[in-house]
Amino acid sequence: MSTRSIRTLSKARGRPVVRDGRMGMRSPTLARTWGFSTTRSELAMPPQFKYCHGCEQSKSRSDFYSRPGRFCRACVKTRSRAYRESHLEQKRAADIRRRHRDNELERRRYRDRHGRTDAEREYHRNWAKANRHKQRDYNLRRDFGICLDDYEQMLHRQNGVCAICGRVYENRVLQVDHDHATGVVRGLLCHVCNTRLEWAQTHMDRIAAYLGRT
Repeated sequence: MSTRSIRTLSKARGRPVVRDGRMGMRSPTLARTWGFSTTRSELAMPPQFKYCHGCEQSKSRSDFYSRPGRFCRACVKTRSRAYRESHLEQKRAADIRRRHRDNELERRRYRDRHGRTDAEREYHRNWAKANRHKQRDYNLRRDFGICLDDYEQMLHRQNGVCAICGRVYENRVLQVDHDHATGVVRGLLCHVCNTRLEWAQTHMDRIAAYLGRT
């Protein structure tokens, strides 16, 4: 390329430059944005090669993504990994917002499929608050196959305390303990004993092996 041609290209700053079917750009700012060639040596580079501004090497165009960019595939992955590691809190916050948005979309799809309007949901919510005993009876029948009277009788036989620890929970409702394999109801437990009992049953073999060693 002659000196006159280079001088002409330098005056056309910010406009694309096409040479041998390749596009370059004399403006460094726009070139960094779009990944075009900026220097005379890059414009003179063979068409099958491209300069990476990350590792500062001339590589084959197959090592770059098809979209315009200044970095090869390896540099893009390295920079992306470093960005994620330096913005963990922002990524967690974005994931939480995404989950909330997806949950809201799923709730809307569920409402659309089942045809409940906002007024109907408000009515059922108010009914459940005004008829807690009926809602409680429905939940017991659905989950454990017992009615509210059966629950009250079990609570009376246990003197209103947890069947394992014997504590009295005045402001909390005792949970129904049942066999997960057969579904048979065994008694009423507090939340702590119920969760610990389930954990102990799950790890019973390991607990027995540990006690056998000692």
